[in-house]
Order: sequence, then C-alpha cells, then structure tokens
Amino acid sequence: LKGYLYAGSGNQEEVKKLIDILNMPKKQIGVFFSWSTPHYLKIELFRLQGDIEKAIIEYDNLGWLFVLNLELKARVFSAAGDWEKVISTTQEMQSSRFFYIVSLDTRFHDYPRAFYYRGIADEEIPKRRDTIKRLAALKQGS
Repeated sequence: LKGYLYAGSGNQEEVKKLIDILNMPKKQIGVFFSWSTPHYLKIELFRLQGDIEKAIIEYDNLGWLFVLNLELKARVFSAAGDWEKVISTTQEMQSSRFFYIVSLDTRFHDYPRAFYYRGIADEEIPKRRDTIKRLAALKQGS
C-alpha cells in the first residue's frame, strides 16, 4: 500500500527504494505476497516513467496473479489511451467469474473502482464522442 501511495503521488524515487527493499535476498519487512509485490510496483514505476510498453510486458508476465490486480491493468491501459481495453478490463473487474475466483463479496474493491475507470474511458472513446455529436445534430434538426 505504501508503494501505491508513492506511485499515486508520482514519487518515483520512493517506489524504486521499495522495489529494492522487496528484492533483497533477506526480507527487511514482512509483506503479504512479497514475491509479487515488486512486480506490481515495477508496473507502477514504468507507468509513471511513461514507458507503457514495459508496464504492459511486466503485467503480462504476472501470470495468474493478474486477477488480483485488474485495477492496475486499467490504470496502465488508461495511461496508454487504450480505452477499449480499459472498458473490457472494467467489465472483467465486475464479472461474476472474477468474484468467484477472488472473493464472493461483491463489495471487493475492484468492483466499485471499475466504475471510476469506465467513466474515464467513456469520455475518451471516439465512438462515444461521435455518437454524442450526432445526437446533438439530430436534436438541432428536429
């Protein structure tokens, strides 16, 4: 969580320090899923650095762990401007299959956060903008 807070505030140096700490042979701190946390933070670091291609590659290398952090996938594709993938990711975040695998509780944090990322994507999808323009023209013509 500390790493995500640093990433959210754009503090790349602190994210790098945490990655280094988590990659030490002898762990200095106890972290749940400590073997995967550095990968999540690397993805955030690449995203902050604007290297979306590396972030996507690192995300793809997570294997089955991707299901534990679909919000991160939505953030990466949002930074890339790939709105179609943001929408499909938010649908996955809210699918019943996802909750069966991760949590039976529909209040799991990815479910409500999907609305946020979908809202960002909806504004940017060219088809949506075109539809709004055509609808406005139709209303003026009638």
